[in-house]
Amino acid sequence: MPPENDCVYLMTMRMTAQAFTGLLAIGVLAGVIVYLHRDNAKLQTQVIALRGRDAPLTRMVEENQRAREFLAREKTDANEAARALHQDVVRLRSEVRELEEYARAAAAQKAAATAALAANLDPEMGLALLENFHNVGRGTPGAAVQTLIWAVLQAEERALVASLALASDAREEALQLLAHLPDSARATYPTPENLAALMVTNEILRVDAVQIVDTTPVDAQHVIVNVRLAGTDGTEKIPTELGADGWKVTVPKKMILGLEKRLNPSAPPAPKK
Repeated sequence: MPPENDCVYLMTMRMTAQAFTGLLAIGVLAGVIVYLHRDNAKLQTQVIALRGRDAPLTRMVEENQRAREFLAREKTDANEAARALHQDVVRLRSEVRELEEYARAAAAQKAAATAALAANLDPEMGLALLENFHNVGRGTPGAAVQTLIWAVLQAEERALVASLALASDAREEALQLLAHLPDSARATYPTPENLAALMVTNEILRVDAVQIVDTTPVDAQHVIVNVRLAGTDGTEKIPTELGADGWKVTVPKKMILGLEKRLNPSAPPAPKK
């Protein structure tokens, strides 16, 4: 065989061997891949099985976690509620202390005012209990008011009637009222002053204490006495007039009309003049 043919033969054999080796390697690699695919499928099956087996445990873990989170929230809410409740308790205790202090101060103030009221015997110096009024005559408008109140408290009918003077229109109204009263009533209240004394007594006994504040002259014969009644801030105006035997409290017509309405509630109102 010529040398050229030997070279060709050797090269052919070498290429054949390399091809065979390559095919062999490919076959081995293919087998490995198939094996790996099968193993991977087996592992996936095992994982699925394990997951299915561990599902209750996983749910338990998740539920425990949710329970811990819930308890944490509840604890936080409870702490906040406790703090809010504590703040309310502190605030309420403070308010109670303030109210107690106010009540003690008010009670002390009331006790002091009551003691001062009971001790005051001069109604021109401050509020005085009606039982502390005295018969001081009727030399001044203020004295006439004090004597009038004393006469009411002591049921001194003569002094009471002597301390009153009726305005002209009030006297006329009182005379008309007397004319319509039965004989027994006229025997008890024979004069307009007696009728006026009944209404004045009722008005005075409605209060507990009075202060004679000051006087306001109207003219030489008439003076307004300003008085303060217990439990009020303002003043009441009491008209007085100078009579032959001293100052008297003037009874207005509206007081007689009020008495007439009380004695005869169904009577029509008197016409205005």
